[in-house]
Amino acid sequence: MVMTVIDYEMQDKKIKEMIWNLREKISTVRSKLISSPDCTALRRELRELTLDLKITENELEHNKTMLNLLQNKNTI
Repeated sequence: MVMTVIDYEMQDKKIKEMIWNLREKISTVRSKLISSPDCTALRRELRELTLDLKITENELEHNKTMLNLLQNKNTI
């Protein structure tokens, strides 16, 4: 499937929403860890959320690159 500029722009918006949601979840888990610093389940959840955030940020970077390439290609 060939993606269009509109597809990449929509994907960009969805990825940014995901990043916002992940940051909120990370903040919540960090707050819980303040009161329970020895909770292994919270620490595991924080690691997983942090990894998910990094992967999602990489997806956003890739999406922006592809969008720029497509926009440049369309202007030529």
